[in-house]
Amino acid sequence: MSTKNNEKITSFFYKKENEAKKDEQPQTVTNSSGNVESATSTTSSNISDETLPHIPYQPKSIKFPMRKIGKQKRSFNPKWFDQFQFLHYREDSDSVICHTCALADKQKLLKIDTRKEQTFIELGFTNWKKAIEKFRDHENSATHKHAIEVITRPIDIDELISHNAAIEKRENSRCLMKIIENVVFLGKQGLALRGDGDDKTGNFYQLVLLRAKDDPALLKWIEKSYDRHMTPQAQNEILKLLALSVLRKMAADIRESKCYSILADEASDVSNVEQLVLCLRWVTKDLIVEEDYIGLMPLDKANAANIAGAIKDVILRMSLSMEDAKPQCYDGCSTMTGVRNGASTIIKRDNPKCLLTHCYCHALNLAVGDTVKNVPLLKETLEDAYELTKLIKYSPKRQAALKNKQQELKIDNLNLPVDSASPDTEEFSKLRLFCPTRWTVRAKALQSISSNYKAILEMLLWCTEPQNTSDSDIRARAGGIERKMNTFKFVYGMNLALLVLNHSDNLSATLQDPKLCAADTQETAQLVVQTLSKLRDDEHAQKFLDKIKREVTRLEIDEQEPGLPRRKKAPRKLEAYFGYGTGDSHQHETAETYYRAQYFDAIDKVVASIRDRFDQPDYKIYVNLEQALLNGAANKNIEESLAVLKEHYKNDFDF
Repeated sequence: MSTKNNEKITSFFYKKENEAKKDEQPQTVTNSSGNVESATSTTSSNISDETLPHIPYQPKSIKFPMRKIGKQKRSFNPKWFDQFQFLHYREDSDSVICHTCALADKQKLLKIDTRKEQTFIELGFTNWKKAIEKFRDHENSATHKHAIEVITRPIDIDELISHNAAIEKRENSRCLMKIIENVVFLGKQGLALRGDGDDKTGNFYQLVLLRAKDDPALLKWIEKSYDRHMTPQAQNEILKLLALSVLRKMAADIRESKCYSILADEASDVSNVEQLVLCLRWVTKDLIVEEDYIGLMPLDKANAANIAGAIKDVILRMSLSMEDAKPQCYDGCSTMTGVRNGASTIIKRDNPKCLLTHCYCHALNLAVGDTVKNVPLLKETLEDAYELTKLIKYSPKRQAALKNKQQELKIDNLNLPVDSASPDTEEFSKLRLFCPTRWTVRAKALQSISSNYKAILEMLLWCTEPQNTSDSDIRARAGGIERKMNTFKFVYGMNLALLVLNHSDNLSATLQDPKLCAADTQETAQLVVQTLSKLRDDEHAQKFLDKIKREVTRLEIDEQEPGLPRRKKAPRKLEAYFGYGTGDSHQHETAETYYRAQYFDAIDKVVASIRDRFDQPDYKIYVNLEQALLNGAANKNIEESLAVLKEHYKNDFDF
């Protein structure tokens, strides 16, 4: 769950909790003696229980203090208690109040204006010179008569039952809010609510027990309501309600922003069910970019029609307008981005302004993947390197053996490429695993092999000895990789792959900069293409080959000189099938021409793949829109950009 979604859940939860607290009011009932008793311990008046007991305080045997009133000193007369039985004496302030009115006010039973009688309700009366006159005036006041009426009202059985039910309802609501609070906490922290087997061993139940130590009433409520509010079904229902609340808040914010973009991808989960993940990206009034995860939708068939239908269904359920969807971003498969019947094309039929954008980082990853798969030398080298890393990294014994070989060889100065910066020695002394899905993060893994080449060869020879490795399959694998690493071809292929992957990895890191604008993205890709294209000449190819020869000599590889691959003949069945004779396949005259062709082939393939993947017609509209805004702010000419925008956004902007 994202941080922004957590804030929305917390806001929703505490809003409900505050509303529940706001509704709580102190309740009273009248007992058989006519005295008023509080039904709850909550007080909401400035008169506390210590200053206002259930019966008036009327001391007659104490000495009342003298108070100077005018020119004479006067004190309270205890005989007034017999004449005015509602009086309540307060020793701390030497004053009296009306016990009946104060009690009714404390219990919020007075429904009329009490401002004129605040002296007898809260402040206290002390003018003993006019005591009898003021006592009689208050006794005949509307406030005092109303207080007597509401205090001495006879008990109603139905009201008492309703009152007790209201108390129980408030207590149940309070405990249920504690349960919801626990679900929210575990959800925000990404912790599982339940464990394996018994539900009472899970995080949810144990957290409830922990909180019950400070709230004994919660434990009693759990014992009574476990089957209704503590079960897995109840937990799932709470999570569902919270999720719906967050989605409603998202939908309201997106509707307010007026436009949004669609991001979607489909994949199979561990249960082998095709699911579509959908995200919406939008901008707030404060120009803050928000990207919200909406959910996973199961798909019966992962075809373009079903995917487009699922996206439209979610947009409709969130009460959003399809016309407000401006860009859409997917991967490059034909199901999503097919020109004729792709999911993006189906959506653009309903909303032509919903432009398609293929993520440039993903496009670069596909471009590098295409290059490696279509250049046999790179494909074979990376497959062998991948097997090498698995052989070592998945075995603590072989990894420890590699570390020992490194220490024996005293690898202080690593074998780093000439054109690289000076990376951290410790970083490249450790062998890295290849990422199985991303091509634009493999340069460091390949560099770790190059940096530890001699130690790896020594370790592989160590693995081929029976006393060190009992498994014959592992010995065979180690011996096969060792023989390949002792060839000129492997060293050349590894360094050629590093040349390509270093440029692609740097481009990938640059494209992930959040401050990079649309025009700079294309310019950066073009700079990489231009850099690689400048390397495609005989001079650079010869320099690269000479560098590899020096490298092979330094590493003491068994095969010191480059050689030609074995001559292959076309299959004889082609003669009968195609009706012409089979001759020898093309063979290079020298090893230099063969490796020069491999060098040119790798550069040509990566340049062509990047150009093809980065050539997106809809993306050019965004570049023109960006240039129009930036040039307009700088008072530059924007006519060229506006010409493109007028045709596409003619109904959205007043040009």
